[in-house]
Amino acid sequence: MTGVVDAVSYIALGHVFVANMTGNVVLLGFALAGAPGLSVGAALAATGAFLVGAALGGVLGRRTAHRGALARSSRCSRARWPAAC
Repeated sequence: MTGVVDAVSYIALGHVFVANMTGNVVLLGFALAGAPGLSVGAALAATGAFLVGAALGGVLGRRTAHRGALARSSRCSRARWPAAC
């Protein structure tokens, strides 16, 4: 599934990956080397957004008494059916 997400994001969001950060590091290197059609800013923005999300997830994880509670609340917030909670 992450491959599909990355393929769509690469095409639609200006040559960045949103599911896997390794690709953004590679694209950043190519952009810094002057490869045409690649943006240093886009690669840095995607990597920065990932780092912010990871940090926020870490804070939420530490504030939650039980890891299962955090996963359950995340699943419920995305669920379309109340029975999924």
